[in-house]
Amino acid sequence: MRLLTYTVSCLFFTLLLTACSDRGMADLEAEIGRIKARDNPQVEPIPEFKLVPSHFYEVDNKRSPFERWDDSAQGSEDGNNTGPVVIDCPKPDPFRVRVGLESSPLDALKLVGILEDATGTTWGLIMSPEGLITRVQTGDYMGQNSGLITSITDREIELLELHPDPALPGCWKEQQTKLAMPEEQ
Repeated sequence: MRLLTYTVSCLFFTLLLTACSDRGMADLEAEIGRIKARDNPQVEPIPEFKLVPSHFYEVDNKRSPFERWDDSAQGSEDGNNTGPVVIDCPKPDPFRVRVGLESSPLDALKLVGILEDATGTTWGLIMSPEGLITRVQTGDYMGQNSGLITSITDREIELLELHPDPALPGCWKEQQTKLAMPEEQ
């Protein structure tokens, strides 16, 4: 029995080793030879680039381009006014984030009520065009013209709006506006 197992094992390994012979490589060698025989395509040479001269930014007495423009600057320290002419006029704050009631025009908003809490703070209840009611107080903004709420009485809300001034381009003019409660019928 042992001899039979030994003989079968030897035959199996012999067959296994003969399977790894050099047969079947002719087609692979033929394909490699065909690929090597192809003509190489012509590749255009790399284009020549023109050199651009370097430019160095020299600050001297100029303002840094990376700082916010200061409208209050009235010239240099030696007294010469080399900056732009600055007109002192009201302007909306471009960096203030507009929220809530500032997306609707003021004429689309309705004052539906006035509240006063225990601390004495007076609140106005404003209905948006979507039907949502929002609580506002003095110092809040509403309307599309940067309308700052200056006071709230028992029948109306007073706002200070900013409108572009056609007489002075880049300037804005302040305008008092009121949002009143609708008359009861």
